[in-house]
Amino acid sequence: MRTLIAQYNDKAQRLFVVDLESGRLTEADRSERNDITDLAWAPDSRWLAYRKTAGTRLAQIWVWSLESEKANPLTDPMVASFSPAFDPEGRYLYFLSNRDMNLTFSGWDETFVYTGPTRLYAGTLSADQLRPFQPRTDEEAAEDAGEGNREEEEKADSSVPDVEIDFDDFETRVVAIPGTSGR
Repeated sequence: MRTLIAQYNDKAQRLFVVDLESGRLTEADRSERNDITDLAWAPDSRWLAYRKTAGTRLAQIWVWSLESEKANPLTDPMVASFSPAFDPEGRYLYFLSNRDMNLTFSGWDETFVYTGPTRLYAGTLSADQLRPFQPRTDEEAAEDAGEGNREEEEKADSSVPDVEIDFDDFETRVVAIPGTSGR
């Protein structure tokens, strides 16, 4: 049986996790600037992803482990990343990030203006998981179409998968979801 857990953050910029059965309170993380927000649990409830302001003053996604009770950064602190969400199968972490550099010139002076930098991204949590939206050959597409019905049946019968996160080189496994960037 899984432990019933909840989380909350406070105005002292701390993130807490509470075991609802025992009442045990754990300080999961603390921010030196700004509140910790955008909290999202993994489907297996073993990982908590959240937004924390980095030393660069940009939003960064961190992940806290229920098992080790340790927090680790997941995204690059030099690019604003926020609003994490795990996919139901625990394969990907979806998030918003300001990575598009849509350069234009200011109408008032000779400075650059970057517009519409925000886009939806997906990062594979496991290093051996295939990245989404990769080009496929016609043969691979035909195989995938044939396997679709079997995968639907397996999903209906399966329980919540255990989520594993490979922190090393996560940024190299991040891909932009097709579509336009915006605000």
